[in-house]
Amino acid sequence: MQFASDSLNVYQVMEYMTQRRWSLNGLNLPPSLHLCITQRHTQPASKSASIEIFKTAIELLKQNPQAPEGLAPIYGWPLLLRLRGMVKEVLGWVMDLLYKV
Repeated sequence: MQFASDSLNVYQVMEYMTQRRWSLNGLNLPPSLHLCITQRHTQPASKSASIEIFKTAIELLKQNPQAPEGLAPIYGWPLLLRLRGMVKEVLGWVMDLLYKV
């Protein structure tokens, strides 16, 4: 599930949720958040808690628009680089490290 906003800094929402042990991914172009919904999230208690914590985050951030953004978006960041050839090289290094036998 992807969330975006024209009136709220979604990276501030992500920081608030991260501090409460939620795992969201920051996306880029457009700025948005990704949340993977699992069966656990569909249980009645979890579902209402999820909705409430998002509501709380949004209300607090409306009152404090200078809240920290925290983590930078991960997905889409290579699009921001001017040296596009560098992206291929760096990703090659990462793959080499991950799959080194």
